[in-house]
Amino acid sequence: MSHYQSSAALQIQQEVHPASIGMLFKVFEQSEDQLKVARLNLKLQQQFGDDFYLQCYSGDQLFRLPKSTLHSLADCYAEVFNESWGEDWTRESALEEIHSCMDCDPDYTPVMSILFRDEKVIGFCWGFIMDAASLTDESAPFSSSDLKRHESMNVARYWLSDVSKKKQIHINM
Repeated sequence: MSHYQSSAALQIQQEVHPASIGMLFKVFEQSEDQLKVARLNLKLQQQFGDDFYLQCYSGDQLFRLPKSTLHSLADCYAEVFNESWGEDWTRESALEEIHSCMDCDPDYTPVMSILFRDEKVIGFCWGFIMDAASLTDESAPFSSSDLKRHESMNVARYWLSDVSKKKQIHINM
């Protein structure tokens, strides 16, 4: 039996080209953004305990969030806006709002950061990444009145064209 195992190991070694070994290590490399989140999580855990962590999601990743996370997010959303803003959110209405932001215009990429304590959502931030050309007076990310939306669009256009000179924008909600 040991002959078969060593033979199999030799066979695998013969199939791996030496030039591809470096590619194996790239699988374990982290992007600069992943490293920043990892450092932030380390700092969170050092200051508040191991049960705190931040997760970031974008695009289709949002649709793979577990139902339990979505419910916890909706509960957090309702709690924050009911207590801080005197609004009247329920889990169901908050879930509808969350889903409406996830099911956005195809020209927008939804992004979300969620702060957890164990499995409970205790904070969140979401927004959209979009091309400057996608920014119109009717842009859906702005849920304020038509007058405020128009003012917001003008400010966003100004920052894009005159200040940052960027072709993409990230809009926090």
